[in-house]
Amino acid sequence: MKVMTIQTYDALIQPFMLTVEYFHGKASDKLFSKYLLCDKHLLTCMITAIQMMIPYKEVKALFHRLAFTLNDANENEVCFVLDDDNFDEFCDIVLLVNAKKRVVVEKVPDKILQIKDPEKRRYWLETWTTTQRGRQKFNKENSLHLWDALNVCQFCGEYIPIDEMMDWTLWRVMNCYNAKLGLKSYDDNLSMALVSGDTERINGDYHWYKQLTLKDSGVN
Repeated sequence: MKVMTIQTYDALIQPFMLTVEYFHGKASDKLFSKYLLCDKHLLTCMITAIQMMIPYKEVKALFHRLAFTLNDANENEVCFVLDDDNFDEFCDIVLLVNAKKRVVVEKVPDKILQIKDPEKRRYWLETWTTTQRGRQKFNKENSLHLWDALNVCQFCGEYIPIDEMMDWTLWRVMNCYNAKLGLKSYDDNLSMALVSGDTERINGDYHWYKQLTLKDSGVN
């Protein structure tokens, strides 16, 4: 996290958030080989982001794949290949660690496009478009950013100096973020349970162990 700003890093991992729908492609299209490898900017962002997560000695752009030369624990050279077969799984890991989700491209419902009356179709299309803009604005305003997670790690519960966290991996940051939120949630539920006598607040999914479990569904 010392190497570049958070905003820059967020931009670098965007290729892992894209989908075929984002490029208005067909469901059968290969996202990695057909779109990402052919876009110089997205390819550069993707390679740079991978270098931040998996330091490599060399990268080669081969036919429909990327080959990364790494060093294993014994300093032996090994090759990691990223291609159409493993790219989706790799994206899932990257997005989980960075608390991100894939871009969702909303399509106009067929029932609106099938309205025969031009005036009614235009009215419902404008209504749908306005609603989508509102949702996008809401999601943007309420999305989790890395600096939000850092603030929680630093000030929620036991204080952790920001200089110390600058040496952390992103996985450690997000794990600490989820753990601290879970512990705070459990403490709040425990306080309410002691007052109300409602033990359900500290059992089942509310139990402290469950609250400390890393869940990608709880991070946007």
